[in-house]
Amino acid sequence: MKTESAPDRILIRCPNWVGDAVMATPALRAVRNCFPESHITLLCKPDIADVLSDLPFYDDTVDTPGKGRSTMSVASSLRKQRFDLALILTHSFRSALVARLAGVRRRVGYDLQGRGFLLTDALQCPMEGRKKRPEYMAEEYLRIVAYVGCKPSRRCPELAVAHEAVALAQKILGPADAETKGPLVGIAPGASFGPSKLWYPERWAAVADGLAERFDASIVILTAPADWDIYRQIGSRMSARPVYIDEKLMSLQLLKALVSRLNLLLCTDSGARHVAVAFGVPTVVIMGPTDPRYTATDCEKGVIIREEVDCGPCQKKVCTTDHRCMTQITSERVLEEASAVLEHHSTA
Repeated sequence: MKTESAPDRILIRCPNWVGDAVMATPALRAVRNCFPESHITLLCKPDIADVLSDLPFYDDTVDTPGKGRSTMSVASSLRKQRFDLALILTHSFRSALVARLAGVRRRVGYDLQGRGFLLTDALQCPMEGRKKRPEYMAEEYLRIVAYVGCKPSRRCPELAVAHEAVALAQKILGPADAETKGPLVGIAPGASFGPSKLWYPERWAAVADGLAERFDASIVILTAPADWDIYRQIGSRMSARPVYIDEKLMSLQLLKALVSRLNLLLCTDSGARHVAVAFGVPTVVIMGPTDPRYTATDCEKGVIIREEVDCGPCQKKVCTTDHRCMTQITSERVLEEASAVLEHHSTA
């Protein structure tokens, strides 16, 4: 039986980026454990709904404003559901405005971007001077849900995979499983954040060939359909033959299923990295312009390869100088680090 203090209906505004959404799963889990009988709705982009699909932490999802869905129309639709509590994990003004226009009785989020007056409970971020202090994003989200009494049982992210996606991944990887006894290594070279996070196709290819030669590894290149040109650039430069994936089949559901099968993921600081963390897959992360404090967690197995440069971490989507944070990371260094991670986890 539900206690009197438990809200009937809870709205959670989820982060917009795949990696951030994965890092929000400890907070989602804490809310479900705290309010097991409440109806929990996620307000999120469709691709984020795909990432979080099949998890038991919520009851349904609603699309955020965009692509024909105005702020007013979304708020009007939400108003009909009479939410008691909104937990706003994003920082934008509009996310708080939607909750206010939806008539949610209690609205909890950070007092950022001048939106404090739209919240009933405006929380303060830890500061570093006049700026928000960089911290692991999961901790930022957990602080919001802890404010309403939801303490985490675990702090590591979690994802689930649909049976259909598992079957499709098995079909794609079947030939690789049959042809080699070596590890299955994924390469996720893309980054929707912007080109400043991207490494170089010829260097990815050199690392892939090195792992194929040293470990008899099968290589899977994982990119979104929008980044398929990167897939082709890397594959065309490789001597080894990567596992073939039909561009039309690629989806976030399939990405989860494929990543969950890997022995190692080589990646940029992107969403695929956090998917690997959620499934306990070791990673080698090539990190350029972003501050590592936003993603640093004990839940991750593997290493982060990063150059300390005088202009970083700049957090810029497009490099305005010479991209030295990435050009100084060599394929030889990445190959050695990846080899060490594979050897460590094969004997662990």
